[in-house]
Amino acid sequence: MSLLDTWVVSSGDTLSGIGEATNVPWRQIATLNSIKKPYMIFPDQIVLLPVVETEGVVEGKSFTENVVAEPGMTYRQCKFTGGGLILEDVSDVTVEDNQFIDPTWSGIRLNAGVNERIRIVGNRFIGGTHKGGHGAVMLDGSTTNRFVWIEDNHMEVGGIGIGLDAGEHIWVTDNYYHGSAGGEGVACSASRVKISGNECHGAGGAGVLVYYVPATGRIRITGNDLYDNAQGIALVWSTNDSTIQDTLITENQCYGDQSYGIQSYPSAGVIDFDYENVRISDNQFEGTAGQWNLLNPNHPGLKVTL
Repeated sequence: MSLLDTWVVSSGDTLSGIGEATNVPWRQIATLNSIKKPYMIFPDQIVLLPVVETEGVVEGKSFTENVVAEPGMTYRQCKFTGGGLILEDVSDVTVEDNQFIDPTWSGIRLNAGVNERIRIVGNRFIGGTHKGGHGAVMLDGSTTNRFVWIEDNHMEVGGIGIGLDAGEHIWVTDNYYHGSAGGEGVACSASRVKISGNECHGAGGAGVLVYYVPATGRIRITGNDLYDNAQGIALVWSTNDSTIQDTLITENQCYGDQSYGIQSYPSAGVIDFDYENVRISDNQFEGTAGQWNLLNPNHPGLKVTL
């Protein structure tokens, strides 16, 4: 899918003048918009333009529909209103310093195929109707995602901040999340994930939620500031063949939460509550209902030092 920009025609505009102003041949503009001889355009007409890409960079553009990212591209200082950026089977994509305003799905969605070496840095997400599991940043469960950096983003959204449904080797660091409806700051079922230095508050769910499936593990939750959420950190057995495993939770601050600072519990119908190599230490937990509520707390696979 090609990227498109738009030009709103003003009185006196011509195709040749628009082409000169945008560095796009006017005949290419005419062909793209099916404008025939005598090549007339009219005030308030919206003319589509191909985005001019310079050395692999799309910069300073405005979009009102979803854009499908291209491999090897950098998207910088663009404004997405209503739509977002979709990554499907791409590598070496950087998304930095953009604005995503009121996306109807996800601001950035890794949606299909294998996505590798993706950097999502310094973006701002505001508003949106993504309340049913659609995140400001979402790694979809149908994809294979490897080596993804999600850093220093600012999210004031109506649902999940960052959703990691699938993938490995993922870094979620130094992001800010302020929720306004149901959802979590970070929701994860991926593996080999570091969630560190994030500030999450006002979530209708947990500041950080890990829902374990058999592939989930090697999770590091360190140095996060989680406050005024429904829970600080929640660990969930999602299926009977899942184990809360290979998880380190340390040096987090969880306070002002509506229930517990940290909690573990099963999804409906799950009856096995096993831990394997889970360490919880040096955290500050303070919730309305208490510091912690961990099922099967004496399990040999769980070590808690508050």
